[in-house]
Amino acid sequence: MSFSIIPLKELRQDAVLPVSIFDGQNSTLMLLNRGMVLSQENLQTLQRRGVTHVAIDSRFVKDVWATPGSGRTGIRLQQHFLAEQRKKEELKTKSLTTRLVKPPQPNYDNTQLSKLAARKSEHERCLEEFLGAMGTSKIVRSDVVKRVALESIEDLLQDLDLFVKTTLEVGDSEQSHQHCLRVAKLAMSVATIMENREEDVRHIGIGCLLSRVGISDTVKEIIENPRELTPLELLEVKKNPGRTWNALERITDLPVGARQVAWQINERWNGSGYPRGRSLKQIHPLARIASVADVYIALTSDRPHRPAYSQHEAIRILLADAQRGLFEPVAIRGLLQTVSLFPLGSIVELSNGSLAITVRNNPQQYDCPLVKVVCDSNGHPLPESYIDLAETKSIHVVQTHGEHVLRQRIAQWSEQQQDLDSFFEEADSLFAQPKPAWAHEASLPH
Repeated sequence: MSFSIIPLKELRQDAVLPVSIFDGQNSTLMLLNRGMVLSQENLQTLQRRGVTHVAIDSRFVKDVWATPGSGRTGIRLQQHFLAEQRKKEELKTKSLTTRLVKPPQPNYDNTQLSKLAARKSEHERCLEEFLGAMGTSKIVRSDVVKRVALESIEDLLQDLDLFVKTTLEVGDSEQSHQHCLRVAKLAMSVATIMENREEDVRHIGIGCLLSRVGISDTVKEIIENPRELTPLELLEVKKNPGRTWNALERITDLPVGARQVAWQINERWNGSGYPRGRSLKQIHPLARIASVADVYIALTSDRPHRPAYSQHEAIRILLADAQRGLFEPVAIRGLLQTVSLFPLGSIVELSNGSLAITVRNNPQQYDCPLVKVVCDSNGHPLPESYIDLAETKSIHVVQTHGEHVLRQRIAQWSEQQQDLDSFFEEADSLFAQPKPAWAHEASLPH
């Protein structure tokens, strides 16, 4: 059986469907069943859901198409369109990992870096405006957040490590929508590494972007207090998923998977989370990934009651939490395969004493990233060079450091060099001075 694609606006109103019709963008999604009437109400409902084209068995096109004058040529064009759609659908069913591009060089491309910076600013602005509209409009469409998710997929496919590194970087201050954006991009990266389909990666991104859409002004004030929350305050915070669920009802075309992510992002593997205390397989697979990304971003961000943890400290905390049963082990492994045990951008000390920066992850050996060597054990800056710790077994990471350690070590070396330079300058000037008269007399024969 072959299908034809017909624009929604070209369906003949009040026609009785001889067969079921499907979404033209997803031919596996049935819209209306056989025997239903293409009433004005049904057509308006499909339009509100974002449907622009429908797919129907080609043998019954004439029964529902309002403009059959296009003839066979029009049908052939529709069939060609469907063939292209099928190719896209087949691509979507494959793991997104198969489409990752491996950069030819270990260093980051400056053009791509600039693009990501511009995209980040644009996405922050769009998300902030969308969330603002959610507070004033009764019905909204998810076009904005869908576009953010799609563009994020485009970016991560170009250079996943660079995408992750820029996602992990924290600004001077972080508002709620910025937190959601970082969580979304990290969760999408982890989902990609865990070999999810593009559709699932898109859904987890949308769900994370909307996970705080129902947050109230009262909750905002509570979480901004520079102290630990009281039991009553914590109870108020736990109401946020319910408010979010209600707010999401106003989005007409929100995918089910995205809704589940936004609803269950605060659930925990052992049932200790909220809003429903779900556990294990009761939690949506994408929400299990999202919860790990959400906590990681929260730990590495400043909070009113504590400073941000370093990225490596956050990894250690999550590993401990996983041992306590808070997170699904598979999701934690996915995070490590994405950001590395020594997260991208971290300063690490190697077993030969040199300091380096992690620049590329090795998903199969996440404790052996590719690093860029910065200086030797004495702080002497070294020419640009890279070491793949997965291939160089004689060298490994000893510990991680903050950026201040790198700056201090290089500064100490510079001071030592300045002292040595001053010493040699003084020595040179001393030897260059003319000898005094007594020195000449002392050198004459007696």
